[in-house]
Amino acid sequence: MLDRSDEGAEILSGSEAVSDARRRMSAFARVKDTAQRLNCDWRTAAQATAIARMAQAAELRSIYP
Repeated sequence: MLDRSDEGAEILSGSEAVSDARRRMSAFARVKDTAQRLNCDWRTAAQATAIARMAQAAELRSIYP
């Protein structure tokens, strides 16, 4: 049986791959810092990081007064 999990994956150029890797490493670092700061597991830290980012985006867009 063939593994078709990456059927829709696009092929990145070298600079796009580097940019994507940097973005992912930055996200990893944010979750790691949150886990250490809150003294929690990585799943909880990822959720807390996502909620904080959503709150920041909402504030910047003035969705909520």
